[in-house]
Amino acid sequence: MYLIANWKSHGDLLSTRSWVHKFLEALAPETMQALHSNKLTLVICPPTPLLYPLKTMLADYPIAIGAQDISSHPQGSLTGEVSGEAYIGIATYVLIGHDERRKLGEDESITRQKYAQARSAGLTPLLCVSSLDQYITDAPMVAFEPVESIGTGHPAGPEEVIQFRRTLDLPTDTLYIYGGSVNRDTITPYLAHPEIDGFLCGAASLDPIHFSQLANMLATHA
Repeated sequence: MYLIANWKSHGDLLSTRSWVHKFLEALAPETMQALHSNKLTLVICPPTPLLYPLKTMLADYPIAIGAQDISSHPQGSLTGEVSGEAYIGIATYVLIGHDERRKLGEDESITRQKYAQARSAGLTPLLCVSSLDQYITDAPMVAFEPVESIGTGHPAGPEEVIQFRRTLDLPTDTLYIYGGSVNRDTITPYLAHPEIDGFLCGAASLDPIHFSQLANMLATHA
């Protein structure tokens, strides 16, 4: 079971230290056991400047770091871009094609270039999709994020989430993640469906206590 935090454009060094302290303190012993046994995988995706500080803060814990974005180009003379190579040794995962990136003008061509750069750098891409035409067939992880559910407080029903997976006709080894207004009050109905391999959380991940409670809930179902 996966639980992935997307902090989006929130946080600074001081607040990150506070978040880590409160989050770790609130994790149940059973959750730590689930993390160490790989029954539960936690991934934190902070803004880019916080990636390495967060990695050092969590160095003694089995918690992975993910990037929120990646350049569509390899390293080179591209001021301001962050190549896949720059993440090596820091991040393990990277979000690709999030709807908020698409709204900033990224089309399918750019998304696929970023996906290719992530694979080339040895990162695990989490491909975010809201429609069938956005799907890349060899993606190891796919997150269904219906546009009407992102940040609205209105998650898609479990039946819709499962039906979308069936529409994609995913290979059995592809991980299927749901994202879209997931929090401790809305997550329970999804836990009864083994077709859902985890959750991508935005606003709910900003509160360390709330996010730890989500982790504790998933650990009991892992």
